[in-house]
Amino acid sequence: MTTSAHSVIAIDGPAASGKSSVARALAAELEFAHIDTGSMYRALTWRLLELGVDTKDPEQVKNALSEIQIDTEIGDGRLVQRLDGHDPIAFIKEDKVSGAVSEVAAVPEVRECLVGLQRQLLISGNLVMEGRDIGSHVFPETPYKFYMDADAEVRAQRRAAEGSVEQIATRDKQDSTRKAAPLAVAEGAQVIDTTYLSLEEVVAEVRSRLGDLSTQEVSTFFSQERNRKPHPCLLFTALVIRFSGVWQKGFFITKFSGVRT
Repeated sequence: MTTSAHSVIAIDGPAASGKSSVARALAAELEFAHIDTGSMYRALTWRLLELGVDTKDPEQVKNALSEIQIDTEIGDGRLVQRLDGHDPIAFIKEDKVSGAVSEVAAVPEVRECLVGLQRQLLISGNLVMEGRDIGSHVFPETPYKFYMDADAEVRAQRRAAEGSVEQIATRDKQDSTRKAAPLAVAEGAQVIDTTYLSLEEVVAEVRSRLGDLSTQEVSTFFSQERNRKPHPCLLFTALVIRFSGVWQKGFFITKFSGVRT
């Protein structure tokens, strides 16, 4: 494996469609890194709420974004985040975060910043990346696109079983109607209905459809993306890559700081 040609498997879908469980299990099976992009939007939402930002006001969100330092680290095949030095992992599933994350994710500047970070992660190794716009917007050139779906009532039951009161129908409408990279089935994506399937059955179905992983299309796309200038709201302040044997033993740090004027 080299740093110039890596594969990314895109797994998209609405809330509680099973994409996180499938992506996590698939990444472990393939020995790819698992990237939950939804957690990135949730982490930012949590930090904005902590700072007292009105997440319903796009201008406030945009201005606050430029003042937040985002640090990401991938080790042992997973993504770790710190925002202004704080670890948000214990708070990102709180109901107040669930209720505001769609508003934050709909702000174009937010998506530009986080999508840029997500694309840079491909330099570190092979990825299974889950979200709502991975196949349609983040990595549209990957040949490995999947869209998980399930009956809305079943998805609501899944959320309730997790102890969440997230309004599935409201979230679906917000995600699918936003102007910036709305939730949609990407061109060429393979749709899998998880309503009546177990996790093991869904993972097996994805594996059967993957075939041999080819890196040519993805690496060509990434070589173009890496030459783009970063969004002006972010500065690259550190980029360290270290490999030791296989990817799981690798270590990758990207640090972004808001531009302060």
